[in-house]
Amino acid sequence: MRGPQAALGSDGNSYVPGATPLPYALDFSTPDGAPAGQLRVLTQLDASLDARSFRLGDLKLGDINVHLPAGKASFQGDFDFSGSKGFVLRVSAGIDVATRTATWLLQAIDPQSGEVLHDAIRGLLAAAAGEPSDGSAPQRASLSYTVSASDSAASGVDIVSVARLFIDQAPPIDSERNLVKLDADAPRTTLAVTALGDSAHDAPIFDVRWRADDTALAPGSGDNGDDSGGTASAGAASGVKSVTVYVAEDGGEFRIWQRQVEPTIGQAIFTGSAGKRYEFLAVATDRAGNREAASVARAVLPDDGARQEILDTIGVNESLAQTAELPLAAIDRSYPSNALFAEAARLLPGHVANSQSSDLRSVLAPFSLRGFAAGYAASDADIGAQALVELPDHSFLASAGAERNQVFHLAGNGGPATATDAVNTTASRLMPLFTLDAPILDMAIDRFGQLWLTTGAELLQLDAASGQIIERQRGPGGDPLTHALAIDPSSGKIYISSGNG
Repeated sequence: MRGPQAALGSDGNSYVPGATPLPYALDFSTPDGAPAGQLRVLTQLDASLDARSFRLGDLKLGDINVHLPAGKASFQGDFDFSGSKGFVLRVSAGIDVATRTATWLLQAIDPQSGEVLHDAIRGLLAAAAGEPSDGSAPQRASLSYTVSASDSAASGVDIVSVARLFIDQAPPIDSERNLVKLDADAPRTTLAVTALGDSAHDAPIFDVRWRADDTALAPGSGDNGDDSGGTASAGAASGVKSVTVYVAEDGGEFRIWQRQVEPTIGQAIFTGSAGKRYEFLAVATDRAGNREAASVARAVLPDDGARQEILDTIGVNESLAQTAELPLAAIDRSYPSNALFAEAARLLPGHVANSQSSDLRSVLAPFSLRGFAAGYAASDADIGAQALVELPDHSFLASAGAERNQVFHLAGNGGPATATDAVNTTASRLMPLFTLDAPILDMAIDRFGQLWLTTGAELLQLDAASGQIIERQRGPGGDPLTHALAIDPSSGKIYISSGNG
């Protein structure tokens, strides 16, 4: 459990201000690294917190980010990751004001059955592609919220926060406690102004003295704007951080005269202009970030920045960019009519060439069959040519060979493209154009005539004539780029499948 970065008070305690949204976050993982079907998190708000001010923050589950609408005390929604993760993420979260209990219920829903998943591979916080699944590199999760102190909470009270995590049916896991003290009261400043007469140029001179106090008021004592009304409780407040003194001329708007003066300084001399009237106002800010209200009715004071500087150190919960949903493709059992397939459905035999025989022996009309190329070794898995791509001159490149790492140049009608592409034309043996140190699984030509291919690990750009590697690319985070490769001929964008789907 992570709470606000409380400010260190003058008494050595850590304080947070009142009337301020306080950021909390819980980070966790599954102990054994196994995917979970359901995660449930509970936290009961401290009695000094205002349950009505509770607001949800964003969620993170491994590499899935969930951005929740701002300002929500409750949320329910489904996020479809069935195409990328194999489940629909169901999020139910919110606050029960009566019991002061905030709950997050996160479920991996099977898209086929609609039930919570119980799977060794799919689920919440499942190991990422290429990562071990033994728990040595667990996927992390986090959730966040903000909540403010209650208006009735007294300064000096401890705010304790703890959460409980339930993973499927396993025993609950309790977080460490987070503890901060509340400074609910703003400091109070007294101000005394003494006219010292006029200067040699008839300019009025004033001796301005102030004293700020941040001792907490006793419950029910109220605050009358000075340090004379109410019983102080020593050690229950953060202490004064600074005082800013304002001045107004001839009943006009106040402007800053002394900005963020240290509390040890309490006096300054002000010299005005001849014939002008002046009014002074002092406002203190304590170390927790509470700022004193103006004691002059309808006074609009320029912000001296003292409170915001402290609030910036308290921190904010991270706002996450929503991970794009990826549903499963719709199952469409309807097909457009096709004249060739309609003819083939008659099951009549097609023409098989005698001069260029192939491994296949029959074909359905209206299709015909002939061999295109031979003369290369099959792989150990008895796989022949793997990848095939047409070049701008209508010749072809094909990957084959015992390790599927050789590329052969073929003519547009099959066979070696040139005499140099054949080792022995009588035996129809082909000479590889080039050989790589990895299998070649797919190839494509972009709109500039450049050759790209996949190896099961990388995307390579090569010189099509020599096989020289021009560029190597891997996926985000080093993920392997595996098999399928396609290039949009109009935009030039390259689409490739990755090792994590």
